[in-house]
Amino acid sequence: MPWYYLVIICCTLILMGWLVAQRVEGENRRLRIVLSQAEDLVFEKEREVLRLSEQVRLASTDQFIANEARTKYGYLFPGEIRFVVLNPEALGLPPRTDAPGE
Repeated sequence: MPWYYLVIICCTLILMGWLVAQRVEGENRRLRIVLSQAEDLVFEKEREVLRLSEQVRLASTDQFIANEARTKYGYLFPGEIRFVVLNPEALGLPPRTDAPGE
């Protein structure tokens, strides 16, 4: 076998190995990006779980339940009186955007 056949075969093998290595490196880069995005998503979901857990913990307190009953449903404790400020500007508060009774 002539020597130049060996050189051609070696060059072909080196070129093929280099092409395979480039393809593998490109795939590794793509997978690193996907992994980074997945880690960011997991971190975001963990923060959301913590936030929701805190909301559940607070929602089970009597103070939270009483506040929700007052603000959302207009409930009052026996003997409690509701005050409605018609001109909040007098107290230095920003004016109401909705009309009373809405």
